[in-house]
Amino acid sequence: MAPRKSSKPKVNTGKPGRPAGGRNTGSRSRSDEPKGPSTRSGAASSRGVVSRSKGAGAGGASRVGAPRDGAPRPQARRGAPQPGARRGESPRRNAPVAKGLGGEQIEGRQAVRELLIGQRRKVREIWIAADIDPAPILEDIEQIADAQRVTVLEVPRRKLEETARSEAPQGIIAFAAPLEEADFAALLRPRNGVAPFLVAVDGVTDPGNLGALLRCCDGAGVTGVLLPKHRAVHVTPTVAKASAGAIEHVPMALVSGLPTAIQQMRD
Repeated sequence: MAPRKSSKPKVNTGKPGRPAGGRNTGSRSRSDEPKGPSTRSGAASSRGVVSRSKGAGAGGASRVGAPRDGAPRPQARRGAPQPGARRGESPRRNAPVAKGLGGEQIEGRQAVRELLIGQRRKVREIWIAADIDPAPILEDIEQIADAQRVTVLEVPRRKLEETARSEAPQGIIAFAAPLEEADFAALLRPRNGVAPFLVAVDGVTDPGNLGALLRCCDGAGVTGVLLPKHRAVHVTPTVAKASAGAIEHVPMALVSGLPTAIQQMRD
């Protein structure tokens, strides 16, 4: 089938202006769910996935059977949830992040849109369910992705949901480079003569709670968040989705000990 055409005007693909009190979220659009298999362009590959990227060969289709840029393709979930799993996430694939902030898999429409708008990290590709219903926010995502030359793939609903690690991915998943950890010393320095506004997070192990907290920090104009390297959840797909894209705008630093970090903040 031919690529879905959008009648929506082009959107600004740069970083939006950010008022001192936090990010202006008034222009965000929200929509919901999906429906049954089709393809955006070209012929289906042997795995039933079709690319919407330009210049991918005849008809604009490209095969995506092998991993891109050496990155492993996410494995499908199998079996029932295991005891002790965090709410809303697969226990096998959402084991605690060993190093760094994580954030390579982003689910949910607003989270994916903010990933593209933020332009803080490389977006490898975006999956959209083949049976998804049209929505303004999806048109925004496709237009921004097209302007940034990010590949958009249409995949069967079942494949997308098997790959998803949150309860409701809203028919869309993006794969990107990990979030870059902020330097704690840099966060302590004033910006333009204004003292830093930092939040230290301790003992938050629920992904949804951490995502909601980051969203509040973004709205309040927080200039940095401190997370402990141990005993806390880092950025999983559920965190990214619950934050509604705040992970792309709020700098986060990992610290070995919060008491020591707080003392440095006081000094």
